[in-house]
Amino acid sequence: MDNYNLKGNPVIQNVPIIGNIVYDDLGEALISKYNEIFKGTPAEHKVKYKKGQIITNSNVPLALKINQMLSKNSEFSGLGLRVLTPVDVIQHWGVLPERDPTYADTNSIVANPNKGANEDLRQDFMNIKGKKSKIPLVVSGLDVEKVYNDYGFKFIGTDFMEVEEAEHLTKNGRLAIDEDGKIVSSDKGVPVYVDSSQSGSSQSGLRRLYRYGNGLGAWNGNLLSSSVNGRVQIYQDPKGLAQDFQKAYALMQRQAEEQKAVIDERTKKAEIYLKTGKFE
Repeated sequence: MDNYNLKGNPVIQNVPIIGNIVYDDLGEALISKYNEIFKGTPAEHKVKYKKGQIITNSNVPLALKINQMLSKNSEFSGLGLRVLTPVDVIQHWGVLPERDPTYADTNSIVANPNKGANEDLRQDFMNIKGKKSKIPLVVSGLDVEKVYNDYGFKFIGTDFMEVEEAEHLTKNGRLAIDEDGKIVSSDKGVPVYVDSSQSGSSQSGLRRLYRYGNGLGAWNGNLLSSSVNGRVQIYQDPKGLAQDFQKAYALMQRQAEEQKAVIDERTKKAEIYLKTGKFE
């Protein structure tokens, strides 16, 4: 597990990798831990896999909990992995695997300014954030925990939580990334759909923010819906990998120095024994 390498499409040759989580040692461990938490609730992940299969049936609680398991101080946190952010999706649109025939939840949800779908969860989020806005809010880094309600989960805040006002989610259009790495509306770029009626006027409720085929969707209020076309797509961060390599290399150097010191000491004692017949 320490040497996990994501199989996917390189963002640039020999650097970051974007790919689907598969049911290998990592995928099996993630799904197992997820179901330990949510077993017996509507959020339980009931798909059965064989080794090497792509993990399917993505939904909001699965994506958010996997993102937390990868980012927290756990056995997975040193792998340099994270669930794709909306910025990742737009910035690396051209290399997303299986893009058009699948969907994939990001690490974010959308809390709109007006009452609507998932109103109880929207209010929970507003209580976590403690801030109102007249335009949609994109929140990333939320965690989920088990509760016995219609969803099987509720949102909880984390140290990684970020909230940004999203003017670009007030109407259907296209999105791009500006020089500051922020998402902005654009004449060219990735399509975004904020209202399934195409009116772009509801801005209500709490909704998933996900890649839906060939565009970014912010209209779907069914946080638990899933299908075989769903993917959990992750990004392997070269900075994280570099840090891990440096730590591992430093550890190997220390171990080599310690081993050399032991060998030197034994050699010295052997030389003394050959000369004197004594070890000291």
